Amino acid sequence: MTFLYRFVTLGSVIVLRKLAKPVTGGGEPADLSLFCYIEVNTMMKKTFASFEQQIQHLEDKGIIISDQDYAEATLKQIGYFPLIDGYKHLFRVPFTKTYKEGTTFEEIVALYEFDSDLRDYNLFLAFSNLSLSIEIIFIEG
Repeated sequence: MTFLYRFVTLGSVIVLRKLAKPVTGGGEPADLSLFCYIEVNTMMKKTFASFEQQIQHLEDKGIIISDQDYAEATLKQIGYFPLIDGYKHLFRVPFTKTYKEGTTFEEIVALYEFDSDLRDYNLFLAFSNLSLSIEIIFIEG
């Protein structure tokens, strides 16, 4: 017995199937324990937006961009999704797709760079500790 439920959300199709155990000798399904799994089909095609279109999109959502050339160079270097999607939740008005008044592109870039530097520093510390541990092993060994 298979029940098929379809939920269409934002261009994705989520299919949830409930499967009952096979029928036993008495003709009744044995215990209706259900096995469920979800398939997600995200076949939405996204077209590339030019850097000018990306900048316009950000401005339309309320981000202040004072230097168009800087914004374009930054988007070329980092990319729209690593920069904007990674940090947008800190600058957005909750439950909307707009940004808090006064949010600047430069603030988002500064947060991205701070986070990147922090990750690099943590990686440096990890390698330093590893190096120290190896030295101690060789000294004691």
